[in-house]
Amino acid sequence: MYDVLKIVNWMRVKNKAELIENENAEELTQMKAMKLLYYVQGVSLVYLKQRMFPDDILAWKYGPAVSKVHQKYQGQREIVGEVSESDINDYNELSANSKVNDVLNTVWDSRHHSS
Repeated sequence: MYDVLKIVNWMRVKNKAELIENENAEELTQMKAMKLLYYVQGVSLVYLKQRMFPDDILAWKYGPAVSKVHQKYQGQREIVGEVSESDINDYNELSANSKVNDVLNTVWDSRHHSS
């Protein structure tokens, strides 16, 4: 299992690259990240037969939420901002595991169909 914030950093790095490549790309919001985490956990349970991260997903008024992520980004709508070397290291660590990478990319690539 991974720290949920590493998974969010993977999403942030991935989104930052999209923002650079495509002027029409939208910056990742906290709410969208929470929905993606919900799907990542579900796909991981089915595909890898284990949780991707230990945190519980809570049912909040506006959708699924993970307290640790909410606390880190409280008050922020968009959460990409500047990407640090540490964020890139998290991205590389998760991408190096082919099964984890498959789960993350599958969910990431399907996000336009699940809004």
